[in-house]
Amino acid sequence: MYGREIDGGEHTFGVSGKLIMNSLVMYDRETETLWSQFLGRAVEGPLAGAELEVIPVIQTTWSAWRELHPDTTVLRKPRKSQDRYAGYYSNNDAGVLGESSEDDRLGRKELVLGVDVDGSKKAYAFSALEAVGAVSDSFAGRDLLVFLDPATGTGLAYDRRVNGRPLSFQLEDGPAGVQTVMVDEETGSRWRAFTGRAFEGDEDLTCGNWTSSGAGRAQVGHHDRMGGGDAATSWNSAHPSRGCSQQDLESTGGAGLFYCFAID
Repeated sequence: MYGREIDGGEHTFGVSGKLIMNSLVMYDRETETLWSQFLGRAVEGPLAGAELEVIPVIQTTWSAWRELHPDTTVLRKPRKSQDRYAGYYSNNDAGVLGESSEDDRLGRKELVLGVDVDGSKKAYAFSALEAVGAVSDSFAGRDLLVFLDPATGTGLAYDRRVNGRPLSFQLEDGPAGVQTVMVDEETGSRWRAFTGRAFEGDEDLTCGNWTSSGAGRAQVGHHDRMGGGDAATSWNSAHPSRGCSQQDLESTGGAGLFYCFAID
C-alpha cells in the first residue's frame, strides 16, 4: 500500500496495461508518469525516479482482521467479483514476460515475508517459518522478530529490542491464530503475536519513568476512545508507543500530550 501524496500534491492512479517483472505498472492521471507497483517507484515520465510513501499493512484473513479490529472499515467488492489470476497463483509458470533472473534457492511461487531495513533486504520463506513459527534474527544492524501464522497466512516482522535490549521469543503453545502467544526468554513476559503487545509479565507500559528519562514504552489511547485488551477499539491502545521521549510519543501519533492524575 502506498500514499498518493507526491511533492505536496495528491495524485490519482490507474492501470496502464504494462508490466515490469510480471507486475502491474500504474500511471498517475496528473502527469501520466508510469509507476512500478512492485518497486513503488516512478520508472518513466516527468516524475521518473520519485518514490511513493510505503504505508505499513498486514495481509491476513478477513476473520482474523475482524477479530483484532471489530470496528474496522471494509472495502466491499462487487458480488460477482472473480480473481482471473487464480490459476496463475497455483501453477509454476514464470508469467507473461518470463524469468529475467533465475534463482533456485526457492520455488518461483514460494511465498516470502520481505523485510527492508534502510535499503538492505532479506526474504523469509513461509515454508521455513512454518517449521518454527517465530524467528529471532539480526539483520542490517537491527534485531528482528519474524512470525508466521500458517492458518491465516499472516507474516509479521517486529523490532525485538525493548528498553534498549534485544529479547528472544518462542511460541508458547504453537500457532493459534489471533490468540497466538509468544514468551520472551529474558523476562518471561507473554506477548500477543498478532499485535506485538505484552499483556502479562515484567514489561512496564506505564508512565512511571516519563519524568526522569525517555526510556521505555507506554500503552496509550485516544481521549475519545476506550479500548485495549484483546478487542481494542483504539489503534494506540493496542500498540505501544515507540518510546517515552517527547519525540517518540509524537512519532507514534498525536501531540504526545498527557494528563496525569494521582489518587490516594
